[in-house]
Amino acid sequence: MREIAYAVNSQSTLNQGHLVLDLIEAIKEGYTYHLSPIPEGYLVPKWRSLTRESSDLELFTFLLKEELFYQQKKTGKTPHIDSLLLKQVHISSHQIATAFKLLAPTQKLFCQGKQLILDLFGKTEFYYSAIPLKTGQLEIQGRLRWRETDIALSECEAVGPGKPHHWFIKGLALKLIQTSVSWKQLQELKQGPLLLEGGAKQTFLDNLDLEEPDSPRLVMKEGTYLEAMQSAAPQPILKLKDRWGACADLWMDYGQDHLIAFHDGRSVIKDDKGAVLYKRQLDVEANWEKDLLETDFIKKNSGVLSLLLLS
Repeated sequence: MREIAYAVNSQSTLNQGHLVLDLIEAIKEGYTYHLSPIPEGYLVPKWRSLTRESSDLELFTFLLKEELFYQQKKTGKTPHIDSLLLKQVHISSHQIATAFKLLAPTQKLFCQGKQLILDLFGKTEFYYSAIPLKTGQLEIQGRLRWRETDIALSECEAVGPGKPHHWFIKGLALKLIQTSVSWKQLQELKQGPLLLEGGAKQTFLDNLDLEEPDSPRLVMKEGTYLEAMQSAAPQPILKLKDRWGACADLWMDYGQDHLIAFHDGRSVIKDDKGAVLYKRQLDVEANWEKDLLETDFIKKNSGVLSLLLLS
């Protein structure tokens, strides 16, 4: 018996921020389905004719309503139902919970040819795994943990948005993510680890809420949290103050054109909007000054600290 079934389009879902389902035809033999793409020119009446159970009809009505809403929002026009060609349906993140509730009893949701089991009650935690690098960068990986299983987000067959919970597919199971994390963050981390530096790293760390139980934890795979907070070691720059090169100010370069004078009393470097970019490494800066003074430089105090080159 030929029936209609639904396959999660992993890439479109990730890119578009909707649950995108490809319509497929399924022939059930025993407990298994044989799947095939739907033919060209597949109109809504044909889809409706394959809804044989009451649960199928309820799902059909819901999905059609979602697709009409999507088409109207995309084109500005509401298509005529009976002339609507369908190969995909798009479900907004606000309607994900309803969609899964209706899809679960039909047992007709697939991903990469595998029939899915919808686990809508299990608890899965999302957290950040971090490694501070010697370059001052912070490598961040998204990970998922449930029971004894712990995997990288990038290993999932699919990740999608939802309210109140985002979701993922691994193996034969579709599960909900209980942790409160932004969809944009999941999109980025699904591609693989992120390398953060400078202002991006500082913003990420500042936005962590380690006291909020629903927010993602930060687990240091290597190093410590203090090391993660630290920037790359600043490099010294001498700015000449005369045409002969005999006198110069010592400045520190924290990368990405973020410079600060050694004698500047500020402990942090901020951007034009006042956001903290770097916490100064005063001990490292002092060591650079010491190294210079042990060569051919001496201190000269004249309102501001300068270094005088000895002849």
